[in-house]
Amino acid sequence: MEKGDRYNILEGNLGVGLLRFGVPLSAGMALHAMFNVVDIAVVGNLPEGARALGVIALCDLLAMIGTVVSTGVGNAAAAIISRRLGAGDSSRAAQACWGSLCVLLAAGVFFGAVALMWSGDILWVMGAKGWLHGQATKYLEVILGGVVTIFALLHVTSALRAAGHSATPTMLVFGANVLNLILSVVLVYGPGEAPKIFAWGPPIARFFSAPHLGIMGAAWGTVIARGLVVLPGLVLVARDFSWPSLSSLVPDWKEVKQLWDIGWPSTAQYAVRIAGILVLLAVIGHWYTTEDDQSALSAMGICIRLDTIGLFMALGWGSAAATFVGHNLGAGNYCRARRAGWLAARICGVKLALVGIAYLLFADDLVPLFTDGDAVKEWCLSYLGFVAPVYGLVGVGAALSTALTGAGETMASFRIDSLVILGLQTPLLLLVALLGAPLQVCFAAVAVGHLLTSGLYVYAFSRGRWRKRAVE
Repeated sequence: MEKGDRYNILEGNLGVGLLRFGVPLSAGMALHAMFNVVDIAVVGNLPEGARALGVIALCDLLAMIGTVVSTGVGNAAAAIISRRLGAGDSSRAAQACWGSLCVLLAAGVFFGAVALMWSGDILWVMGAKGWLHGQATKYLEVILGGVVTIFALLHVTSALRAAGHSATPTMLVFGANVLNLILSVVLVYGPGEAPKIFAWGPPIARFFSAPHLGIMGAAWGTVIARGLVVLPGLVLVARDFSWPSLSSLVPDWKEVKQLWDIGWPSTAQYAVRIAGILVLLAVIGHWYTTEDDQSALSAMGICIRLDTIGLFMALGWGSAAATFVGHNLGAGNYCRARRAGWLAARICGVKLALVGIAYLLFADDLVPLFTDGDAVKEWCLSYLGFVAPVYGLVGVGAALSTALTGAGETMASFRIDSLVILGLQTPLLLLVALLGAPLQVCFAAVAVGHLLTSGLYVYAFSRGRWRKRAVE
């Protein structure tokens, strides 16, 4: 039986079900990435836009270290919820939902404290210099200090997805993006001058007496937008799992341990992925920039956001597969779970291949939307020339990785990413920089890492050992 935007995951047509879940979830995850794309588009049009993009490049990636914690716990909770709902145990599914939210709120407080105490030191390690270091320190304090809002938003959308909703999580994130665009433009430019494309912002700022915050307006706009959307999201989650009692909010340490056992490899996996990007940025910051020329770092701020759109689209298809894998394993139907994983991977591979082709064909028109700096544009085109052609295989690997998570098998993904990123890509990037090789060699190393990672995910999923992962 279907209800609203819920689908019969155990018996409905598999292809139709994956499309029904995959399209909105892929769009929803891409919308998560659009938060940062909106920020670089708004900030990049400031008078100091070329330098400001370096601030966004460093701070948003550092903030994602906190986000990966949320993703790991959220994926673990979604796996537990899916398996319990598939087995017909709605009471314990609700317990997992609300218990994991409490864990994430505590983690958000921790990351906020880290931001207030050590932002400047962290950015020094990343190679930030002069004006960039000062602006980035203030930006990071806001964006990482308010990371609890993205923790809560990701948890809400994960819980709704695990409960069988397809369109609702996407609509929540879409609403958050609309708010983020409005708030960012209003707060970045305030009541003064704005580029023609954002000319609608200053009248709104004057009406509400909003201040001109410059770069900092993008950080505040993102944090506020996410927080506002979490409130109706919690109401929607409560419709499926009911509001928790005060006693149920007290941590059940057995539940916390299970979240940890399933979630830490996923959290560590995403942390490794972010670490790989941060190493690339640190290498560029230390060896390929000066105080007067930050163009390579600014270019990476754009390219990583474009990468993230594709990657998050892939994770959306993987999330669809994870929901089908989790529910069907809970019901004892391994064959259907396996077919769901492979079908999602094929669809995702095709979709991301098309994204890569689009980037290659329209890069000359796409990059100027974010900046008019010629040096920044040249570095962007160089990076995309190496990485965009392998997007299709990136899509296959990302979808299968998330499908493994849906089965509760997170250790395999962690091992694969650690092997490639920490064991191969990171040492190679450092060697390239120390030898004084052109930056393009670093871009080639990133592309090779993507290819190897995807091949290993295909191997891991095909072995089928994930069906033996127990979730109680």
